[in-house]
Amino acid sequence: MAVTAHTQTGTPTPSVDVCQLTRNPGLYIGKQVAVSGRVTQGFEDFSVRDEHCTSFQNRVTLAYGDMKENVEYWKHFFHVELPDTTFLDDSEAKHLKDLLRAFRVFAPNGDECGPERCSFFRVSATLTGRFIAKKSANTNYIGSCCVLIIERVSGVNTTRTEVPFGSVYRCEEQEWHPTATETTDLANSDSQTVSRDPRAARLHMFSRIAQHWHDPDIADGNPEIGTGGWTSPDLLRRYTIRQIGKAEGPIVTRQVCRASADLPPKEISPDFGCSHKYWQESSPSQASPQPSEEPKLASVARNAISAAMASWHTPLPDLVVNVCKQESDGNSGYGQCSFTTQDGTVSVWVELVRWQKREKHAQWTGIPWTSRVRGAFCSQ
Repeated sequence: MAVTAHTQTGTPTPSVDVCQLTRNPGLYIGKQVAVSGRVTQGFEDFSVRDEHCTSFQNRVTLAYGDMKENVEYWKHFFHVELPDTTFLDDSEAKHLKDLLRAFRVFAPNGDECGPERCSFFRVSATLTGRFIAKKSANTNYIGSCCVLIIERVSGVNTTRTEVPFGSVYRCEEQEWHPTATETTDLANSDSQTVSRDPRAARLHMFSRIAQHWHDPDIADGNPEIGTGGWTSPDLLRRYTIRQIGKAEGPIVTRQVCRASADLPPKEISPDFGCSHKYWQESSPSQASPQPSEEPKLASVARNAISAAMASWHTPLPDLVVNVCKQESDGNSGYGQCSFTTQDGTVSVWVELVRWQKREKHAQWTGIPWTSRVRGAFCSQ
């Protein structure tokens, strides 16, 4: 079946926004529709959304029409029959895929990162395809209400985010131990609207934390659901709150990262794109640095990178260390190192883990590491 902007009868494909689809999915089941919105792709998430939609369900899950196993899964999941689908993998589609893969593999502070927080672009597009959903509403189901099987991509548009490209960073931390009065002030809200909206309440709290350090406002930042922290859009400022006990109260940490003057961030164009590769070590490395020896940890990480590059049949680039850090709890050790090339086009994040028997305690000599490597290879 040829994929065009028209239905088989020659009539134009109807344009439907995300809100219409999620509020009344039954009206469009099995139909070909054109949907415009912000496209995101991350861990277990490939979707188009409308951030102005007030509905709880403001996104539609996506699947490419030529990925037959995936299409069959969704047809079976929703119990919907569809005509055979195809996918027009033209220049627009390739451009969309490149942009969705354009993200940092590590944050400036060295933590592992991905498209959810570290994308270089906000991407929007018009997606034409077949819509499927459950025929009867299920109020107990909290996943995606519906899926669009993409047959064609058009109107790809991008906006550069504040996420920096390239460079290496040095980060500093400060702690604040709020008094009982300050703790109460952080927790309280004057606005009923804020108190009814968990996200607004957290932003309200972090706004007060920013005021403590006389920092810029945090309105455009990202509250972190998993850690309970907040990160600025450029990833260079972060607040976390740690509760150490009812009597002691919380500890608030402020982390600020700054780019190296010798290796500043680079500009990138909308034609920019990245490919990503992954490698998992099959057997532990015998090189075992002692705790707190960052140069030796970096050496182990570089050995893992060499093995990964060899498995990818990719020349080993000249990499500069961004951050290496590690911690242990007596019976397990964890380290991570981040690297980049001078021009930023290759960046690598390495995770190192090791374990020991409980009776050995903190005697780490001779205990090997296992490693996992993520690499991003970018060009424009």
